[in-house]
Amino acid sequence: MTDIVAYDKYRVCIMKGDEVVQKLGVPSKRSVFRVVEVAHYELSRVTTATHAMIRGLDGNEITLYADDGWVKSKVKAMKLK
Repeated sequence: MTDIVAYDKYRVCIMKGDEVVQKLGVPSKRSVFRVVEVAHYELSRVTTATHAMIRGLDGNEITLYADDGWVKSKVKAMKLK
């Protein structure tokens, strides 16, 4: 039996290797592009961070790396829709 899971917040985990440095919850009323901007801001703020894992409202996940550019980030954000 498969259950359809719907979350009420985007989950952003700022990571250093396999270790979670910081967890953020972004409200579902924000756009996916704003969620990616929040993740990029936190990646730049935390000096030891290597990447961010973002879980969408329907459970799919994307990985943003600290050196990803603007265009690459926007393309990845489209996968959260």
